[in-house]
Formats: sequence, structure tokens, C-alpha cells
Amino acid sequence: MLPIQRFTRDMDGLYTVVCGNSNYSVNISVHVTAPKKRPSIPQLTVSEGEGHTVSFRCASAGNPKPKITWYTNYKPSSQHLKEEGNQDMEMAVSTLDGFNYQTSNTNCCATNSQGKECTLIYHYDLGKPMQKTEAPQILLNPGQSLALRCKNKKTPVKWFFNNTELSGVKALWYSSVFEYFSIESVSEHNSGEYVCKSEDGQSKATQVQVHEEDLIEILELNENVRIWEKEKATFCLQVQVLAYPKPQCDWITPNGTKVQSDETHDLWNNHTFKLCNPEPGQYLIQLRAGKKLVTKNLSLCVTDTPKFTVLYDLDKVTCMTNSSLPQALSWKMCPLPANCTDSAMWNETSVNLQEFPDSGQFCQKEIVFSTACSEINNHIVQCCLTNMDGSYCSEHIAVENSCSVSSDSSDMVLILMCCMLVFALLLVSLILVHFIRKKVQSLFL
Repeated sequence: MLPIQRFTRDMDGLYTVVCGNSNYSVNISVHVTAPKKRPSIPQLTVSEGEGHTVSFRCASAGNPKPKITWYTNYKPSSQHLKEEGNQDMEMAVSTLDGFNYQTSNTNCCATNSQGKECTLIYHYDLGKPMQKTEAPQILLNPGQSLALRCKNKKTPVKWFFNNTELSGVKALWYSSVFEYFSIESVSEHNSGEYVCKSEDGQSKATQVQVHEEDLIEILELNENVRIWEKEKATFCLQVQVLAYPKPQCDWITPNGTKVQSDETHDLWNNHTFKLCNPEPGQYLIQLRAGKKLVTKNLSLCVTDTPKFTVLYDLDKVTCMTNSSLPQALSWKMCPLPANCTDSAMWNETSVNLQEFPDSGQFCQKEIVFSTACSEINNHIVQCCLTNMDGSYCSEHIAVENSCSVSSDSSDMVLILMCCMLVFALLLVSLILVHFIRKKVQSLFL
């Protein structure tokens, strides 16, 4: 039995095991492998170089050992690089001579088969208004690095943290002066306002927040969305979040399908996720950043201009349509033969609202309501509906001599028909009795 409880990666090799006091031995070849892991977020620091220049250092650990790539203005850079050798089989370290990279966006990325992580130098130019490329806030986790760079024309600049002057690294580049400040491993004590100030009174600031826990904050989300049917093909559901580390978003659709959303916008930890051409119904949004999970419900109602159908018979006139839940229903009537182009000739009668069944489409109801035919006989009529989107009415329909006169008249007709039926039955009975009598008399003669 080997008296080793825990192997490390430097313990690869051939081991000889001797059994007891005998001369019997066994050779065992040991190869130690570590679990694969994605690169750590690189630590990017700035140090002073020769002749008022600076040197950038980027370090990241992972398995397999990451490859570090430097980027300037989003393009890979292969010049002025130096790879540092070290005994750590998982740690990669690269340095870059910063003299030629002081006027561009500079960042380093660590990549292996398990993923990619990047860190950048946050750049601020006092000679220009605040740019989109200048972060108004910086979100970090404990242990990550912070690298700040401030540029000005001729006049020296200094970094301040919560109004306390910091000791940075100065650099010159032709007629421009730079001040760098970096922290290799931040903690919550490094949270606060960092301000770059020049001797001529210019300044720019950024808020640094170091969070022990992962962060997701929803900045913009409409949880009850209503759109028109004609807008659906070009419409996208959208959620905007402030999150760190970089979040993922899944949409659970009304039929239960999970759809991973592509990120459409990422600027200084503000992330926007979209789902385009969605079907109406209830959605669940799942947002995940690191170990933090946030879920939100959202509903999409797709509506259209109501299409009315008006039917009438001897008893009633009925209006039918599909619509979102109505706020008001009514009948509008104009008596014949009045001039119905005059709005003053129209009367409107409200209809009591009731429970309406679902139509089969989300947030749409089957709307059916009626009025007695006798109340609108010899009128031009239309039915009307008001919902959250507006007020709508059916086309004009003329109801002329199409209804029974009254319910009393209907009763009289029914009584008359019953009397005629009884009379017919009596007449048939009398004829039958008369026929039977004559038949009997003829038998006795």
C-alpha cells in the first residue's frame, strides 16, 4: 500500500513497491491528471518601464494551460510580447511593452478548450467628452484585477479614490501624458469612486463596485405586452439587465419549449436579450449570472381590430366578435326613415357586461350579446365594443319588418294554431264515426 494520500501533478513517474521483507517488488507508473477547467479571469496589472514607459502583465490559470492573446482596438497584437516561464503547469503569464499601445483600447484574453475569459484596461481621455467606450461603472468580484488609464494633453493628471490621491504609474507618449493605476487583486474595500483629475481642472469619474455575490439587476422589462397582429412579425420581446459575471438568458415559451436567447447588446455590464416573432401567451424568463438565478413572468397579448358578425331572427338580434376583455358594450340605433347621416338621430343603449368564454387565443374572449328584435325593428343598427385598444363598431344593418310584432302576438298565433289543430281532429273523428255507423247499418239490411 502506497503511503501517499494525495498526489500532485509534479508526482508523475515510476514507483517501486516492495512487499514486506521479501525481495518481491512491483513497478507502478503513475500519471497524475487534473480536472479540466476554463481559464480564470485574467489579472491585468501595469508596472513602470524604462524611460517613462509602462509594461502590461496578464496572468490566467486553467487546465489545459491557457493561451494569452493581447488585443488593441479589438485586433490581436503579436508584437512586443514576452511569455513568462513559471513552474505552475496551469498558470500562463504574458507581458506587453505598453509604449505603442497607450492610445488604443487594450485587453488580454486567456483561452483553452474549456472557454475564454478577458480583462481590459479601462481608458479615460480628459481631452474629449465622456465616450461610450469609457465605463461609467465597473463591476468586479473579489480577487479580480483593476487597471485604470487616464490620458491628457501636456497637463499632468492624477487618480483619486474617494477624494484620496493614489500613487500611480506615469507615462509619456509624444505630447500626451498618462497616469495608470492598477490593483492585482481587489476586495470590497476597493469599492468606491475613482476620479482622474488634471491640473487644469478637467476630470472624469467611474464607480467601481466589488461584489462578493454574483449580480443580476433587471433594468427594463415590460411584463404585460400588447401588440397589434400586423406588428408581430417584426416584434421582439426584450429584457435589459445589469449583471456580473456575464449572464445567460433562457425563454420558456407558452408551449414549454426552452429557447436560449442570443445577447444583442453588451456594454459595461448592461446586457440586452431578445426573443423575436413570439407567439401570444405566458412566458418565463430565466436569467443566470454565475451562481445567481433570477426568473420573471411575462405575458404577450396579440390583438387586432375586432371583426363583427350581426345575425337576427324573429326574436332577437345578436352581435358576435373576438376581442380582449371589453370595457363597454352597446347598441346604436337610428329610426327609419330618418336621415341617419345626422349623428343627432342616433341613440346608444349600453349592455351589461358579463363573463365571456375564452376564444382559444391568449387574452381573447368570445363576445356574444343580443337585444330583442322588437326594440330595434325598423331601425338602422350597429353593435359597438370598447376595450384597452379603443372603440369599435360593426357595419350598419337595416332591420325592417323582420321581427314579430310582440310576444303577445306570438302567443295568439300559437293559440290559433292549436285551435285549428283541435278542430281538424274533431272533424276527422266525426267523419270516422259517421262512416262506422253506415257500415254497421249496411250489415243488418
